[in-house]
Amino acid sequence: MKTRRDIVELQQNALAVHSFERLLQSMGVTSAEYDGLCETLWNEDEKKANKTYQRILWALAGAAALVLGVFLLYYFYMFQKKLLSVAAISAGVLLVLPAVFSSQYLKKANWFHLQPLERMLVHFRSSQNLKTMIDDLRAAGGNTVHEERRKKLPFFSTMPGIILVLLVAAIQLVGFSELLIPAVYAPNDDGVTLLVWRGQPDANGEVVIPDTVEGRPVTAIGKLVFANQLSIRSVVIPETVRIIDSGAFQKCTYLNTLTLPEGLEVLGAEVFQDCVNLKNITIPAGVQEIRAYAFSGCRKLKSIEFSGPMPGGKISEYAFSSCGQLESIIIPEGIIKISAHAFEDCTQLASVTVPDSLETIGSSAFRRCLYLKEIVLPQKCQVNERAFKESPTQIVRAD
Repeated sequence: MKTRRDIVELQQNALAVHSFERLLQSMGVTSAEYDGLCETLWNEDEKKANKTYQRILWALAGAAALVLGVFLLYYFYMFQKKLLSVAAISAGVLLVLPAVFSSQYLKKANWFHLQPLERMLVHFRSSQNLKTMIDDLRAAGGNTVHEERRKKLPFFSTMPGIILVLLVAAIQLVGFSELLIPAVYAPNDDGVTLLVWRGQPDANGEVVIPDTVEGRPVTAIGKLVFANQLSIRSVVIPETVRIIDSGAFQKCTYLNTLTLPEGLEVLGAEVFQDCVNLKNITIPAGVQEIRAYAFSGCRKLKSIEFSGPMPGGKISEYAFSSCGQLESIIIPEGIIKISAHAFEDCTQLASVTVPDSLETIGSSAFRRCLYLKEIVLPQKCQVNERAFKESPTQIVRAD
């Protein structure tokens, strides 16, 4: 049942349409030109409808892509893949952009239910607009559709737009598919290398690395595999592992229990850097070099033991720097060099026993070791003049 307001509105529309008809007659618009106007408006309406539906579609796709982008951003950041982080979030934002102005088209949804004359009345706010349209039609020789407007398609309906969308989708699908794989291994000369780990430790925070994968031994742990994993408290490394590469456990700040396999040969740079809760470590005899920053910043590290001699071995730059709770260390036989800054800022270090094989101590190697009062060195050992800078250390030569 129509209300009084509806009836009044219908009457006003009828009067407006009647006035519009008289306006068309006064301008000498023929029936063919009237049909041309209707067809032109119909094509414009159709384009607006297509744009609206496309923008709604892209709004939904964009929202989903943005959520996925944020999800990937977090995981890629955790695995230090910053370029992929930017690509993931950018892809989501890019797909949202076409929907920014969709609301203004949705507000005009009732436009498509109007009669031709009513659409004209709404479309042409003044007679000047109508005159311009009629002049355009006449100048086009009666062509009822603006070819330029017909050819102008939304960007995402063109080939470059489709290619861009497919590229964005590919970036996100690749990123998402990576997250579904808990670990990635790659073959090497004598087994496989653990390259990526995306799993979760058990309820006790323990991670167990398998000794074999598809029948091949796990012989290496790759760069930064467990870096920045805050949920890890202990790691079980199989005896098959010979190489732990650079930064493999870097900044695992809650890691406190770890046993290195006896067959280990290479311990990479920065491998346990800033593992602030690691309290003790035993370094296997097969390791020939403690590389730069290997245990730097392990503030609670109290005990460092070497399970055997290290012939021709060395302790590299900053290897044990800033281990603030380290009180004593026995450097194994075979070590020939303690490099610059190796034990810098080990402020509680009070006892250092060095082997007869030691030949060189570098600059600032024991800088700011405030409790290191004395150290006994072999006669052949060359000491940099700044090796014990800001330390109260007296050098005593062995007989």
